[in-house]
Amino acid sequence: KPLAGFGIMGYDSAKVVITGVLNAIKANGNKLPTRTQVETSIRGTKLSAGLLTGAINFNSVGDRTSAKMYIIQVKNGAAGKLDFSTAGTVTVTSSKK
Repeated sequence: KPLAGFGIMGYDSAKVVITGVLNAIKANGNKLPTRTQVETSIRGTKLSAGLLTGAINFNSVGDRTSAKMYIIQVKNGAAGKLDFSTAGTVTVTSSKK
């Protein structure tokens, strides 16, 4: 079955959060960081390898600078169930720095 957008975004989101938390712990001398330290670390996360939606960088307001969005097509499937498939992708960029 082809990859669908929801799982892909969840995978990349988890990777950003885990990387940010680990970086906050390191920056805090391997001790439990504060919520603010974790937030700052996540917003400073820059990842380019091992992701499914492209490189992840954040701008000054916390939005991704560029992101691949998946267009999900919904059809009526067998036995009245909905059938979801990826109809395409589009890359969007943020105008804010």
